[in-house]
Amino acid sequence: MHKNRHIYTYVIKNEYSNSKVRVHVYIRKDIWNSFKNFILEKHGTYRRGLFSEEVEKALIVYMHLHAQNAQILDFVKSDGSFRLIKRFLEVLQFIANKYGVKNVEELELIPKLSLEEAIFFIRGKDRRTINSWREAFLKAGLVEDYDRVSYRINWEKVRRFGR
Repeated sequence: MHKNRHIYTYVIKNEYSNSKVRVHVYIRKDIWNSFKNFILEKHGTYRRGLFSEEVEKALIVYMHLHAQNAQILDFVKSDGSFRLIKRFLEVLQFIANKYGVKNVEELELIPKLSLEEAIFFIRGKDRRTINSWREAFLKAGLVEDYDRVSYRINWEKVRRFGR
């Protein structure tokens, strides 16, 4: 078999992270160019490690959207990356479980009181904590006011991590 058809992996260890794996993959040129343009537009530069970070984020989102529970994100970096989206997905999972919805992606509208109840059980009962998380979700555009009693989930923003 030609060596270009193999997927090469190398374990790399450094002081900044857990072990990492170098993966060689083939991606359509138009998709790769779009991805590079996305990174340049989002960050304004190509700095060292940026492609790895963004590919990791994309893989995590993909796995989460196709997983049955929110625990897939347990391995996310402890430096605070993805903290908001992780909490939001935990809240959605709580609400989905409450209403017997098997897949969080089926949720479109959620009651405002259910959002607060989920934050209460996941993050704590302090009213300031509940308000802080609710406002963070609104500010990031993850949810939008739909009517007096409901929020609409902005799945496009969720998938893009509130970019």
